[in-house]
Amino acid sequence: MRTPPGARVVSDPAELQDHFADMPAAHIYALGDLEEPFWSNSTWYWRDGAVVGVVGMPEGTWQAVYAVSTRNPCASLDLVADMIDDLPAGQFVTASEGLESAIAGRRKTVWSKPHVRYELVDPSAVPAPDVRVVALGPGHLDMLHDLYSEPDSAFLLPHMIGDDTFVGVFDSDRLVAAAGTHIVSDQKRMAAIGAVYVTPTHRGSGLGRALMAGVIDRLGGRVDLIGLNVAADNTAARALYESIGFEPILTYDEAELA
Repeated sequence: MRTPPGARVVSDPAELQDHFADMPAAHIYALGDLEEPFWSNSTWYWRDGAVVGVVGMPEGTWQAVYAVSTRNPCASLDLVADMIDDLPAGQFVTASEGLESAIAGRRKTVWSKPHVRYELVDPSAVPAPDVRVVALGPGHLDMLHDLYSEPDSAFLLPHMIGDDTFVGVFDSDRLVAAAGTHIVSDQKRMAAIGAVYVTPTHRGSGLGRALMAGVIDRLGGRVDLIGLNVAADNTAARALYESIGFEPILTYDEAELA
């Protein structure tokens, strides 16, 4: 990928860590991506006090663009707009609010919607572990792929299972609900919960709450900061997260390029 005009490639992750330190909870994903196995598969660009990263996943088949800024959102959007022509169709972009307008006339999107990042601020509100929830590991990967292949489910990348945080609920021998983490940094003591999904036939029985309690329990002692993302219009999920001690801290945009 070409370096955008006036930008430079960042070679030291410590520089980016300082940049995102103004609000760590808002940048859990970026801070985690500064560690291996992500850092060596990624390229980060700096211009006018803004940062945009093209982050490669360990599997080597998928990458994400991180352009969320709490310091200079306008400059961040300008930088990602200057990169947009070089990004492939199907590219997933996470950016500050206004992404659709920033790339208008240059690229269309398959979908684009606002999301909210949450931080766990009241751990005392998290319910006790539920006996229906069991730990999942690499041996459950095929079952997880089957669950997440359902329409409108969550996404899963195999490396996520290696963080030892996934939990699930079974109905007989069928996995009907699961959750885990998108990223965990033991070094920075932070994690982002993700892949939370309950199959439609088993909703309404408190499994979402039970899954969240299970993941947080498995993270116990490893991290001090826990966050998560949710679509802004997912009112049911947002109500659940807020009822167990999470608070919204940042609104941003996500999109898939056409």
